[in-house]
Amino acid sequence: MQKYSSRKQKIVSLIKTRKVFLIAIASASAIAVIMSFFLPNFRTRPKFQLPEKISLPDLKFQSSSGANKLRDIDKFSASVRQYIYTFADNSLEKELRIDTAYILSNATIPASLSVLEIKYPNDNLETRRIEGVGYFTLFTHEQRAYLASCINPRGGATVTLEQFNNNRNKYDISPERFVRYLIGLADLRDDRCLLTAMSIALDSKITPQNKEVLEPVYQKLQQSWSNWFANWQGNFPEN
Repeated sequence: MQKYSSRKQKIVSLIKTRKVFLIAIASASAIAVIMSFFLPNFRTRPKFQLPEKISLPDLKFQSSSGANKLRDIDKFSASVRQYIYTFADNSLEKELRIDTAYILSNATIPASLSVLEIKYPNDNLETRRIEGVGYFTLFTHEQRAYLASCINPRGGATVTLEQFNNNRNKYDISPERFVRYLIGLADLRDDRCLLTAMSIALDSKITPQNKEVLEPVYQKLQQSWSNWFANWQGNFPEN
């Protein structure tokens, strides 16, 4: 008799919990629907355009230029821009070029570099990771040293689709984002990417095999990359 009573209490408790859960979902949905009538849908916001000037530590801004057309990614409503800097300490008498594209889709390195009209080799690609910043790929092509990566809306930078999806699963699956999705303030999954390729011209005598000569250039790129990433962590457009 005691076992029966205990089992009955558990069933009653489960039924009550289920009712509370269903009421909570219904209430959240109702609130979301009501709010959607008063809040503007994020898809109607003005499309984000990359700024004409971005100040970075240890660099002197020289100029920037926008793309005349959106190249291979018109369907993703991208903004494409190139920035030119020089090093403030004059430790390297070369310009730093930053080609970047804000796109509404994930990007993988090096395949997505076609968006920026950057060619790349099939070999000498090296992927590295900086703690707190994420992954990036280094390579040389046509006498330029490159650092390329995809800055995510949340989480570290990525170069592969697996890394990008891991970020989305970790940072996009949340009750708060689900509510924002219901009221039209955000996509359920944030697939945007700030595709970036930094590069420095190399002397004609330097080849991909000159690892010791290339490393100081790569270190310069990595330092600038960390500052570029930090800038966008606080300024990535809302979704």
